[in-house]
Amino acid sequence: MGYEQMMEKMTFLMCGDDLCRISSSEEDDITTICLDLHGLSKKSAIRMIKNTIAVFRDGFRLELVHGYNHGTAIKEYIYKEMRNERVINKQSPYYNPGITDLMISAA
Repeated sequence: MGYEQMMEKMTFLMCGDDLCRISSSEEDDITTICLDLHGLSKKSAIRMIKNTIAVFRDGFRLELVHGYNHGTAIKEYIYKEMRNERVINKQSPYYNPGITDLMISAA
């Protein structure tokens, strides 16, 4: 799915400020969608994550940039509370504990 198609789908769910938090790339036939969750409340971050997973029916990598210096509520939610049958792997890159990568399976 191209960037324009992705953004078109996301405009149905998010306002302009939230759309600025999304970017995507493609490498080796794997689409990566990056969500910058800095400054969002836990509730807003959860909504953005769930909506992103729900909108895209193909498998993809979801990179969540949540930070860790000013609280870990979002990171703790991802690792301890988040339940979604499409999430097949969760990991934090060794070089940055403020990012979590999720592998999302096709629906």
